[in-house]
Amino acid sequence: MTVSSPGEWARTLLFAVLLLQCGCGRQAERAAPVKSMDPTAFKGATAFEEVREFIAIGPRHSGSPGADRAARHIQQKLAAHSITASIDTFTNTTPRGPMVFRNVIGRIPGQAPGLLVLASHYDTKSGSGDDFV
Repeated sequence: MTVSSPGEWARTLLFAVLLLQCGCGRQAERAAPVKSMDPTAFKGATAFEEVREFIAIGPRHSGSPGADRAARHIQQKLAAHSITASIDTFTNTTPRGPMVFRNVIGRIPGQAPGLLVLASHYDTKSGSGDDFV
């Protein structure tokens, strides 16, 4: 990963600190087991429908109403699979001024010690125009 601006450095550092706080010195929370997801039940048409729904949200650049809708959409999809999910909302200073950012955090308690992090961007590139999704 290349981090090139002060805002990106700050976001990267904040993300690393949040990860450390989530996993350091805490006992794993015990929650209801997550619904089993049968890998043989995967359907390409269903996957494309999920993508179509997400793209229909429209542009999702950080700080936009679309980014808020996208975060809530992801949170609802995780909840539908019995995954506890929350939205971490924070404001950070950027070259364009203060901007709202959101991280969607899903937690699946495990049986083994340790922490596994899967991360991905769900925002669109800012400045690419409203037709770039």
